[in-house]
Amino acid sequence: MAWPNQNILALLGVEHPIIQAPMAGPVFGDMVVAVAEAGGLGSLPCATMGAAQIRQELTAIRQQISKPINVNFFCHRPPVADAGEEARWRAVLRPYYVEYGLDPDAPVPTSNRTPFDDEMCSLVEEFRPEIVSFHFGLPADDLLRRVKATGAKVLSSATTVREARWLEEHGCDAIIAQGFEAGGHRGNFLSDDISTQVGTFALVPQVVDAVSVPVIAAGGIADARGIVAAFALGAAAVQIGTAYLFTSQARLAPLHRAALHGASADETALTNIFTGRPARGIVNRVMRERGPMTKDAPAFPLAGGALAPLRTAAEGAGHDGFMSLWAGQSAALCQDMPAGALTGKLAAETLRILESAFSQQELNLMKLYYSPGSCAMAPHIVANEAEIPVELIRVDLASKKTEKGDDYFAVNPHGYVPTLTLDDGQTLTEASLLVQYLGDLKPETGLIPAAGTMERYRVQQALVFISTELHKSFSPFFKPGTPEDTKTANRALLGRRVEQVDRQLADRTFLTGETFTVADAYLFTILNWAKFANLDLSGFPNVQRFMAAVAARPAVQKTRQEQGLA
Repeated sequence: MAWPNQNILALLGVEHPIIQAPMAGPVFGDMVVAVAEAGGLGSLPCATMGAAQIRQELTAIRQQISKPINVNFFCHRPPVADAGEEARWRAVLRPYYVEYGLDPDAPVPTSNRTPFDDEMCSLVEEFRPEIVSFHFGLPADDLLRRVKATGAKVLSSATTVREARWLEEHGCDAIIAQGFEAGGHRGNFLSDDISTQVGTFALVPQVVDAVSVPVIAAGGIADARGIVAAFALGAAAVQIGTAYLFTSQARLAPLHRAALHGASADETALTNIFTGRPARGIVNRVMRERGPMTKDAPAFPLAGGALAPLRTAAEGAGHDGFMSLWAGQSAALCQDMPAGALTGKLAAETLRILESAFSQQELNLMKLYYSPGSCAMAPHIVANEAEIPVELIRVDLASKKTEKGDDYFAVNPHGYVPTLTLDDGQTLTEASLLVQYLGDLKPETGLIPAAGTMERYRVQQALVFISTELHKSFSPFFKPGTPEDTKTANRALLGRRVEQVDRQLADRTFLTGETFTVADAYLFTILNWAKFANLDLSGFPNVQRFMAAVAARPAVQKTRQEQGLA
């Protein structure tokens, strides 16, 4: 069973569409390596690390693996210290200092998280991680340009549809839809109103509908059931955090680990007490007594400084009352196991559920009869581009038998491919028709424009040209006994027709413009036959550019692999 969205796997370069969330504090390079080796995307959180520590972690990771990794940064605006604000916060905490025998007026450590800056960007340029993700929006344009210049794919978190649209407009390659259930800091950056934040399974489909880039679901997902649900709502991948806090690689204080094992969904809350910015954690003493959200906390990330001595004193006494016990709402679903084993378990159980669901629909699955490299590749490409599941049945055109030994003439009396058997048992033939039929099943993909539009007629015009002037002209080269003079004449005709195509592609990427359509799938398929006709395409630079662009598409690569041509 293959993952339902292959494009996200190609984008991230991973085997499984599972991203380990970059949780600052508990996560270091050993977890990143374990997740990557298991086929997921390991994420190194850099928000609380200095440049030297980031370099140390990345060096250790690269020494162990060459697989893609994600490096994550915060990109908030550093606050201006406010002495009055700090004094009010110290006054709120004063009774706790007295309780623990601490000097309320003693200096406290500075709580700071450095946002993504020139020094960190230089590390990205040096180590060139395959993925770079951000929290709280995106960095300044000049820094983002430098990140993209390394070839890295850029991700960031959105907590609303408006934020998702903003991220796409500013160059994100995929968007993490962070639901209200997620543990740790909220990624909101266009609004501070926490009361309007949305849950994961309300947010994901709305973001999927609003943007054209892949959407990664995050928040409250801790097992295979949650992953399958996210996929059903249109997510291409998932980001999981709290479940990885239960792994042996998570560097947690014993009190935090103990709290996780006793937590249930109604025992977490959003709080700004620990950093000055809303983050979800397990409710403890200071959250209950001061209220989880308070106007007294200094701006992010300064609130944590005055809490540090209290945390140390309470932790020494065996109490977690002043610790930031970050956790999402699905902690009760999590189990203790190594990070690699967790990644493998999540993937295997998700695929098992998906396979079971598909097996129940198997009798109604459309069947595409094909021969490797034949014109049936065109509808096969379109099915993969549109993510339409079809059952592939290989046909031996010499014996007219299917791979199951069935008589192919019983399926298609003409004996040629492709044939598409629909879920109601009806059949359709002819490549130029099948690509249109499949494209119309998923109009949102843009593979074929809407009926009645001039754009639709342009695509159909291209399909007719390919079918009558190219496809038909290649036929003699596949028929035994075709006279050489016939082959020579057809080769010359094909050269003239390809020259027409080359001229048409001079000012565009694809046949009808900058959007890939079903006509491009058909043209790519037919021009791949040039070698059988001894037709040299090297004199047609625009055609060569077109063929390279189409061949690089993930759906085309998947098709070639499924037909045994890669």
